[in-house]
Amino acid sequence: LYIIPKKPPKMKSFILTALLFIFHTFPTHILSNDDLPVPLDLSEDTTLSAVRGLISRITPSLSSNFTLSVFLNHSKDTFRISSVDIHTIKIEGNNGVSLASGYNHYLQNYLNS
Repeated sequence: LYIIPKKPPKMKSFILTALLFIFHTFPTHILSNDDLPVPLDLSEDTTLSAVRGLISRITPSLSSNFTLSVFLNHSKDTFRISSVDIHTIKIEGNNGVSLASGYNHYLQNYLNS
C-alpha cells in the first residue's frame, strides 16, 4: 500500500538518465600525479551516502521518506522497492546504480514525475 506524498517539482527525465550514466560510467580508479591507479572508496557507506545525496538534491522535501540498503551476491544489477510504513519507502539494490535506478523507477511509476 503506497500513500503518494505531495508531488515533487517536475524534473526532466534526461537529467536523471544523465546522472545514472555518470554513475555507471565513472571509472573505478583515479590517476594520481604519478599516473598510478588509486582505488576509489566504493564501500557500502559511501554508496548509501552518494545515493542519499542524489535523493536529497532531486526531492529535498521527500528525502527523509526513503530508506536505502545494499544487498550483495547478485550478479546482475537489481533493485527492490517496498513500503516500510505509510510514510517510508525502502529501496534495496546491489550497488549505487541499482539504488539510483530504483529511485528513478519510483519517481516515474509511482509519483508520475
